[in-house]
Amino acid sequence: MAEPADQVETIPASSEAVAAGALQAFVDSEFDLRAQVPVRQLLITGDAGPVLATRFHHAAADGASAAMWLAHQLRVACGEDEPAPGPVLEPRLRTEPRQAGRRPGGSPRSARLWHRDGRPTRARRWHSIEFSNTDLHRGLPERSEFTYNDLLTTIALDILADWNRRHGVSDRNVGLWLPIDIRQAKLSGFGNGTSRIRIHAQDSADASLRGRCRQVHEQISGSIRSGEWAVPDNHPLTRLPLRLMVPVLGAYLSRPWADFGTATFSNMDRWGGEPREFFDRVDRIESVGPLHQHQPLSITGVTHRDRTWLTFTYDPGLLRSFDAEELGAMYLDRISLAQRDLVCAA
Repeated sequence: MAEPADQVETIPASSEAVAAGALQAFVDSEFDLRAQVPVRQLLITGDAGPVLATRFHHAAADGASAAMWLAHQLRVACGEDEPAPGPVLEPRLRTEPRQAGRRPGGSPRSARLWHRDGRPTRARRWHSIEFSNTDLHRGLPERSEFTYNDLLTTIALDILADWNRRHGVSDRNVGLWLPIDIRQAKLSGFGNGTSRIRIHAQDSADASLRGRCRQVHEQISGSIRSGEWAVPDNHPLTRLPLRLMVPVLGAYLSRPWADFGTATFSNMDRWGGEPREFFDRVDRIESVGPLHQHQPLSITGVTHRDRTWLTFTYDPGLLRSFDAEELGAMYLDRISLAQRDLVCAA
């Protein structure tokens, strides 16, 4: 069998429309690990460029690895590193006792996000927003109370509940499918070093923004302590022959009652120190997130210094472009309220 191709494809684009079409075709194209390496790249040049699009197969890399990969490329482009730094070292992962992995507090199954009538597709579309985080960071409390990521997560829960209310469906048990880094050492090793936890909006007498952020922080901390992220070292399904394991595992993960949250949320804001300066040369970062067939929406953030970019990835069979734009506007409205509330209370 031929070796997988790993060349960077280059396309000249004379306009933003041509660039957008090339990006869309790149995102929607097949990604077959039997014929391709797990990292694919497209470079768009010309009047609409330069734009570098990178796809990582979810089986091979996570957000932290994507950041390390891009930081290395930027160092190479600046003449600060060699193209091939050495052998790839996989991340060493944390482990938990076998009894770990249960949901703390018996959290309810997440509500579905309202979406339009239609069938899930394999396609993805996206809409990105950008905002300054300077005032938000200025108003944050001590880290032991809640973090910037806790704040962004809380706002994501708020807008999903608002979205369901606007469309006449239940806003109770809105939940997020949240990745956490389970590396033994932060930003070490290239590969998939994340697992998932689920958190939910909770009813409370303290309905303030700070109170909701504290609740989210406590849920995340509790889930990490309890080991909800843990999975068995040897799941029974992995003992099947590959020809049987693939369809069985696919059916197992697609169970209609499986809880993958109302939507997925993540934000990458740790760049491992030294690589941060190279990202100052980047004007914009958009992260098109993965979508499970049960999820019409994922929200994926990238934060660098005083800017945060959030990308709303959606299934065009279930949501429309104006839906994503409305969700983005709702998030920006909540950010404006958070800036006022946190700064005034600081």
